[in-house]
Formats: sequence, C-alpha cells, structure tokens
Amino acid sequence: MAIIMLTGDKNKGKTSTLHFVHEILVTSGGKTTAFERIGGPTYRDFSDVVEYNNKKIAIFTAGDIYDHVKKAFSYYEEKHADFLICAFNNKLKDHKELIYLKEPLEKARSIEKTLGSDLQSRIAANWYDAWRIIAILEDYMKVTATL
Repeated sequence: MAIIMLTGDKNKGKTSTLHFVHEILVTSGGKTTAFERIGGPTYRDFSDVVEYNNKKIAIFTAGDIYDHVKKAFSYYEEKHADFLICAFNNKLKDHKELIYLKEPLEKARSIEKTLGSDLQSRIAANWYDAWRIIAILEDYMKVTATL
C-alpha cells in the first residue's frame, strides 16, 4: 500500500484539503464504498475507500491522534487498499510510539500543508494541495500499471 501523507499543524486545513481530494475522485468517476464520519456531529473528519480506476484509494482525515493513525494504517492494509491518503499532524513526529509506524512512514510520500493568510487564500491553498495529491496519486497509478 502506497501512502501519501498531508502533514501540518492542527487546524491548518488538512481535513478540508482531503475533503477536496475526495470530491475530485468521486466527481471523476470514483465510487465511494465505505464513507464514515469520525467523531461527533461537529467534527469534519471522515474515512472512506474510493474505487477509482480499478484501485482502492483509502482516505483518512483523523490525523491528529496517534492511535487513530496507527489503526488506520493497519486497517487499510488489511482491507488491501492500494493507496492511503491521510492527514498527519506535525506534533505526532515526536510521539514516543512512532517507532511502531517506522516502516510505513519511511515509505510514505509526505506533503507539507500549504497555508494561507485569509479565508480566500486558505481555500485556494486547500485546492492547490488537493490537486498536488491527485497528481502524485496519478503518478503512482502510472508506475503500478507498468509493473
């Protein structure tokens, strides 16, 4: 499973960006298969597996809590996802148990969240990062298609 991590500090737009990635995949012909909200009704975090171009693409936004990230890595590996796109809070880089995720993290492609100074530039930054993730995903898909 290839991993693309969107890294950044808390409340900087990681979840919003991954909502845009999800929207792009679904409006481009992807089929949502396991959409689930994470947390209470006021939370925007979610997980899903989108079937897109004969690949299973997992998206997981609850990247602020180490245990959630650890479980997501295992869960989507067991579900045979081809790709995992996830949020990852920068504070987790210093987590004492991060060693247990050493192997998948070393293989992951990490993208630092682009920031904006006002609402309009933050929305633009989220769309920019979403399209960066889609481009990386498409590159991965081209490589795996030739294997």
